[in-house]
Order: sequence, then C-alpha cells, then structure tokens
Amino acid sequence: MVHPTVLSWDKMQHLIQEVLHNLLPTGAHLEICLTILKLLNFHVNSRNEDFGVDFNFLKFCFDKMKDSEFGVNEPESDLHISRNKLKFLTVLGTWLGNEFHNCSRMISNREDNFKHEHISCIDNLPPSSDIVNHIFPVFMTAFNLHWQGFSTPVNEYSVPSLALKHNYTCTGKKQMMEEEQTGPIYPLIQLILEFANNSLISGVAHVVFSKIKYTK
Repeated sequence: MVHPTVLSWDKMQHLIQEVLHNLLPTGAHLEICLTILKLLNFHVNSRNEDFGVDFNFLKFCFDKMKDSEFGVNEPESDLHISRNKLKFLTVLGTWLGNEFHNCSRMISNREDNFKHEHISCIDNLPPSSDIVNHIFPVFMTAFNLHWQGFSTPVNEYSVPSLALKHNYTCTGKKQMMEEEQTGPIYPLIQLILEFANNSLISGVAHVVFSKIKYTK
C-alpha cells in the first residue's frame, strides 16, 4: 500500500490560493476567502495556541450567524447598517457579555483585596485610572474607551466637550471652556465598570446604587 505524501502547510496554502484565484478570479468573495486563509495561516504558524486565533470565538460567531432564530428580525433603519452587520454585532455583544461575566469571580477577589488594603484610607483612594487598571481586566477598559470614542487615551473627544453637553448653567460653561483638559474621564469609566460588575468601590457608586436599586 502506497501512503500519500503529506503536504506541508506552506504548500497546501499555496494550492488553496491557486484554487481560490481560479474559482473566484475577482470580487469580494475572493478577498474574504483569502482573508480567512490568512487567519488560518497565522494560527497554524503560531508557536503555540496561545498566540493563534481563538477558534472557539469563530465557531460561536459562525453558529449564531447561521441560526435564523438568533438576533433581530427587522433592522433598525436609523442606524443605517445592514441586517447582516446588525446580527453580527448582536452576536459579538452576546459573546463579549458572556466573556465579561466569566470574569466576575476574579474581579470580586480583586475588589476584596483592594478594600482590605485600603480599609484605613477609604477617604483617600488612589486615582480612578489606577483603580480601573488594578481591579478590572484591560479588555473591559479598552471596550469602554473605544465605546466613548477614544481610540487612544487622548484624542479630540475631550473632557470639556462631555461636561459642556451635560452642564445646564451658563456660568459653568464659560468656566469649563477655559479649563483645557483632554482624555478619558476615568471616574466615569470606573463607575460604569463598578455597576456592570456589581463591584462597588467608590463612595459615589454606593450613593448612586442606593438611590436607584429601589427605582422601578
């Protein structure tokens, strides 16, 4: 019995590329297929699976995207995005929510350790940026930063622009316009992460939560 020759991955990738170019000479389908091939190539050539592609994530997305009963039936016209993209964002949001929730116990442990370390100086806690980076996973902070329009820690979306939008006194506006500050509002990010993770640390979070927990 003659055993077939086992092709190396590089040779197999080259053959797949040739087939794709023959079957899909031009167009978006070719670009998509080649991109998927690049992902597979990146994963195969990674030194170990920790540096490769998370195929569990890709499988989750694939299964949900082909599930006709998952997601919304009607696109929201004012968003000006396609039905397919809307469904993918719903899938992605579901996956992210599950992954964030899986961090609950770790965050709770960090919260307990932080409170134990600062029990004697509760009125003089570290800056919000330090608390956020110390207690919450970096991907949660990155998610909130990008959601608020910060592709980097500092950009054109400034603290005054947000403060002015939610300030309703004329005198306050003039004063804030004179104060030049740019960058994320970490106390706000801290509050969002405290509430989302049920990990109340700051005095503000405790006060606000006590006000809203009985609100219907």
